Amino acid sequence: MKLTSVVFALALSSVVGSAGCARSPSAPAAPDSPTDGTPDGPAGAPADSPPPRATPGAIAVLDGLINLAGVGKLPNPVVVAAAGHATDRFHLGVFTGLDQWTAFAAAAGVADFADVDWTTQMVVYVVLDAQTNELGFKRFELQRDGHATLHIDWLGIEPYYQDSTPAVLALVARGDLDRISVTADGATLGAIENL
Repeated sequence: MKLTSVVFALALSSVVGSAGCARSPSAPAAPDSPTDGTPDGPAGAPADSPPPRATPGAIAVLDGLINLAGVGKLPNPVVVAAAGHATDRFHLGVFTGLDQWTAFAAAAGVADFADVDWTTQMVVYVVLDAQTNELGFKRFELQRDGHATLHIDWLGIEPYYQDSTPAVLALVARGDLDRISVTADGATLGAIENL
């Protein structure tokens, strides 16, 4: 299990279990969960002291599973086909206000993310609606002229998440951003424009 998923599970007060219900990071994993309870998984780590995490270019990051119901609450997503997967789609976009974030967080089962100053910050999201695979935050790079790139890892593992799906959420400064490109393993997925 990748360290980013471990940190995601520890950073939340609850994470999505394979049956779509919340479970505490210290609870035993569901039988079909990709978390096996080994020392590198959430069940083997102390829930009250997550390890330090580098979030290059981002203020805060969550990457791991969200409730599938959260996909329907994504504001204005750019929907991109997942290469080699006929029916799976990436949803790319940003949360720019409290109302849209609150509706999403409740549906997605996201809690205790970070305090967001909606006047100066936004949350960039990448959600894969496949109910399988794993996404991980790599880095957020500011470029020039209002452009930035969110780099993620896309691991093609094949567990089936009954009521959840992988996501990356990155809290970033708005600044003068007007375009964010998203790459997975070096290949461009798409861009979020007119921010």
